[in-house]
Amino acid sequence: MESNRKAETGSSNAKAKRNPYAIAGFCLGIGSVFFYTIGILPILAVVVSAFGLAKNIDYGGKGKALGGIGLVLGILYFVMYLWVYGHLGHSIPPYRP
Repeated sequence: MESNRKAETGSSNAKAKRNPYAIAGFCLGIGSVFFYTIGILPILAVVVSAFGLAKNIDYGGKGKALGGIGLVLGILYFVMYLWVYGHLGHSIPPYRP
């Protein structure tokens, strides 16, 4: 009876592994929100999140959302970094009282 219940719910004693690359990419993406002026942080978020999405199959599909969010945040704040420092043709003018 117990084994039938486990088969129905799909649970087992072996815990599914989490995707550490997707989690790290998500954390780097969140860090990019606050520290985008450190240019390497958004780049690392993009690279690690992309690697986490590529390794998604090895971890049973875990971390797909976290990897995607980390990738989007990394790209967004890398573009913001480029814009703030004038690499895209526009920059924030200096404050002159």
